[in-house]
Amino acid sequence: MKKMSLINKLVPVRDVSIDEFLNIFYKLEQILLDNSDCDLIISYIDRLALKIHPAYQHIKDKQFLMLLDLLNDLLIKVMDILEIVDRSSIIISHLISFVQYLPKFIENIDLNEIFSSNLILAEEILHFYLKFLNHTRIKNYLESIEQREIYDPLLNTILIIIFYCFHHIEQLSINILDSSKSTIELFIFFIDQDHLQSETSENLLHLLKILHHKSHFTSVFIQMGYPQACLRWISQSDLTYNNQYYILTILYNISRHNNGTQILNEQNALKTLRYYKNQINLKSSILSQTQYCTLAVLFCMTYALLLEPEELKKFIKSYFNRKSSQNEFLCNTFDRLFRSIVYAANNEKFMFNCLHISEPLIVLTRLFINDEIVDYILKQDLGTNSNIVEFFCQLLFKFYNLTRNSNNKCDQLTLLSLCNLLWSISFQDKYKNELKNNSIFMNIIKLLMNDNIDLTKHEYMPRHLSSIRKATEGLLWNLDDKSLHVATPLIITERSHPLAMISYSHANILFCKELVDKIRSMEQFDIWVDYLIHESTNYTTVMHSDDIWEEIA
Repeated sequence: MKKMSLINKLVPVRDVSIDEFLNIFYKLEQILLDNSDCDLIISYIDRLALKIHPAYQHIKDKQFLMLLDLLNDLLIKVMDILEIVDRSSIIISHLISFVQYLPKFIENIDLNEIFSSNLILAEEILHFYLKFLNHTRIKNYLESIEQREIYDPLLNTILIIIFYCFHHIEQLSINILDSSKSTIELFIFFIDQDHLQSETSENLLHLLKILHHKSHFTSVFIQMGYPQACLRWISQSDLTYNNQYYILTILYNISRHNNGTQILNEQNALKTLRYYKNQINLKSSILSQTQYCTLAVLFCMTYALLLEPEELKKFIKSYFNRKSSQNEFLCNTFDRLFRSIVYAANNEKFMFNCLHISEPLIVLTRLFINDEIVDYILKQDLGTNSNIVEFFCQLLFKFYNLTRNSNNKCDQLTLLSLCNLLWSISFQDKYKNELKNNSIFMNIIKLLMNDNIDLTKHEYMPRHLSSIRKATEGLLWNLDDKSLHVATPLIITERSHPLAMISYSHANILFCKELVDKIRSMEQFDIWVDYLIHESTNYTTVMHSDDIWEEIA
């Protein structure tokens, strides 16, 4: 593998002690090349190994970039040495003392400091270390899980560096992982065989967690079988907190993807998650309060995204009707979910616990199909002069302004979620006046009616969310003072024709309109479809509501 030097670019003077440490590995390579007598080689190696610790003590506090540059050289040299000894188990066992120093470098290098200030370097390092990850020896190890004392320190070093690169690089090509797909598929095999018992499995999951959060990678991981694998792993009873957190986060990110939701439901994920919830409840005493809260919120978010609307209504209603610890679990989880929105709203990057504010907001819009949840959340105490309705309105103002001059998809999803959330609130009579009397809010809603933000092709565009235009039209419809058809009862008991509700994807709106016109011309059905809501005809005698399904059924 071609040497990569940061020193020439970023560090003006090479340190003598750095060269001395690297020289130990060069001498090791030369010993292996110059000798064929196994006993003689082992004798030389063992004497050389005695020099590593004192040499390391001289360099461990050097500049971060010097240490990273040395680590790059060491990895290349270690790969070369392993090629020479091949599968000679006798000699390889004597190399452990050399390889075990690789992870020690990670402990002494502040990778956050290096990469946060130099994203170009982070990208170069990422490409360099992906080549290590895809090396034939690493792939063979993932399949065989042999000679762990040698390959675990090597692989863990590579995984940690790659994780920090992905953590800091926001804009990545969708093709960045093309050459790594076969390796990433082998992660599943390794973790299955390892039963999540090693630090290596934990580091693999740690990397997978951040990769699954990059939305354009998710469909690739779904094809690899990660939904099925994560359901197997989360079913294990002896998981560490970190492994639970990583697996749940991966499942949550898969459930945000529409294809992922379908596959998880096909795999009976809800049953697996219910079993898992019982397990974390049993083990709550060995988790810290923060750990338990984090897992509970992730569970709630994933579960809510997997349930169909009617199932979600029944699920929530059944819990609110129970006066038990289960009711307490759900209420506490809703509290934490809402608090995560509040904390993220006050963060410069709108992040809390590795979640962008749009993520808990999207889940909350799904939960708001239940009136009891709406009431429960809107009665929360912010500890300020603002109430919750005003808090959501202020968030809307903020993200309206942010999205005027930016195409940031997370900000756009946040704006979309807030429009849907406030639309749900506008169905509640007790909150209508507060919304109507907020002149800034009403003006922004009217401006958003003509918004051209299109998220229909976004990887994480949830099916349950309506477009910004549809949500704002619904809001104005619900808040209009005039005598409109909104006052008509939800369910018409005496109809001359059967009622048909038509739902459609925005990409197919032209076909939908043709279909509606054709059915209306037959004069055999009453029709409900969202774009007809402002027409003063018999076709709009039903208001926007999930309850329309009751009449259709």
